[in-house]
Amino acid sequence: MNSQTGSDAQGVLSPHFDIVSNSLTRCEAKVARVFVQNANECADLTVREMSRMAHVSPPTVLRFFRKIGYGGFADFKSRFSNGNL
Repeated sequence: MNSQTGSDAQGVLSPHFDIVSNSLTRCEAKVARVFVQNANECADLTVREMSRMAHVSPPTVLRFFRKIGYGGFADFKSRFSNGNL
């Protein structure tokens, strides 16, 4: 289980998020908020679960993680869980 806190999650996202934050859609910003607020659970979520939490579609979750520089949600989860961000 991932031990990152919401505060740690903000630090993890910062290098990527700061670059694209002005170009996020309203729905992509919802995904970012869900991640920051629920970092401990994110490593165990599916795209569908995260999309439900953010009240967005699964493709929006994928677009968000691609926009911040990852191959998609699975790539992000793998790197986040392994501390390779």
